[in-house]
Amino acid sequence: MGKFFNIPSGGRKKKSKNKSANMELTFRILGVTGNVFDTILQILLVVAIVYACYKGAQTAYSYGYRVFTEKPVAATVGNDVEVTIPVDFSAKQLGEIFEGKGLSRDSKLLMLQYYCSEYRKNIKPGTYTLNTAMTAEEMFESIAQINIEKEEAAKKEAKADVERITAELNAFPQKERQTLGQVWPQAEAELREAVCRVLVLDYIKAHPLSQQGIILSQGMGEKEYASFGVSDANRALEQLTRDKRIVHLEEGYRCLKDDETAKAVLQAERERKEQERRRAEAAAAERERQKKEDLPLCADILNILVDGEAHSIGEILQEVNKMRKQFKLPDYSFADVQRALGWMKEDKQVAYGRPQYASRNRMGYYMI
Repeated sequence: MGKFFNIPSGGRKKKSKNKSANMELTFRILGVTGNVFDTILQILLVVAIVYACYKGAQTAYSYGYRVFTEKPVAATVGNDVEVTIPVDFSAKQLGEIFEGKGLSRDSKLLMLQYYCSEYRKNIKPGTYTLNTAMTAEEMFESIAQINIEKEEAAKKEAKADVERITAELNAFPQKERQTLGQVWPQAEAELREAVCRVLVLDYIKAHPLSQQGIILSQGMGEKEYASFGVSDANRALEQLTRDKRIVHLEEGYRCLKDDETAKAVLQAERERKEQERRRAEAAAAERERQKKEDLPLCADILNILVDGEAHSIGEILQEVNKMRKQFKLPDYSFADVQRALGWMKEDKQVAYGRPQYASRNRMGYYMI
């Protein structure tokens, strides 16, 4: 019996030793596995960092290279595009406006080109006509040249006006006194009205089609011998009109030439307005015809924008022409897509910007 009961006791000790050995082996395996896993994570982290540095350097090189070598959007003959640069604009806004107008493929690239341009200080708010066949530097140069010419012309005009009016005002009182042959106090009223007429006529010659308010505020100043008001300007304008020196048109006053009459000028003005009205009607009819013709293209664009993401004009053009090739139809041009997007923006079907719920954080056209 003793032998019988001793057998189980020895077996339990053997099993306990085996269990401890197995646990020790398991911990060793887990330790080796953990070390291997840590090593793999470190390798993956290094690979990710190297890849990110490589892609960043590649992107930086691409942008740095394109800043000075980027070609125009249109390869040959481009389209004239009217661009309005707002007051207090930023480089980012400028890039987005130019991309939205189809003058640049990448708003971020144009922002960098703006910072690198030598014409940056002369890029000012205003409305300009540019062409899709122009590079970014050519567009900046065109805008800067327009602003430089405007500033120079304004300075010359202001200087000439000041010199001319000052000379006339300094010479006129003495000349008028000699003509009237009267003592200054007695001729003051007549002289005052005569000076006012000279100033008004001189301003209208230099600035045709000026309204009364502009003539009063800019055409006449305050001198030591006279200061003029609204009543003075009204009397001067009435007298000059009676003397057939000026004519009052809808846009403002302008001087009559020696061979002109007020009646003929007014008739010519009516005919001009009628021609403008007919041209406007013809332009509106042509615009409506073109809009109807672009309706199929607008429908194709909506099918592309239905995903809710922002798309550039280039992407939309590529997708539209891909669909047309399936039916063996001719490709649309960049200008066609740009024009169709213009109709759709007017009808509030699409907008340009960054969609609120889009998965891609980028600017472009999206469906409202």
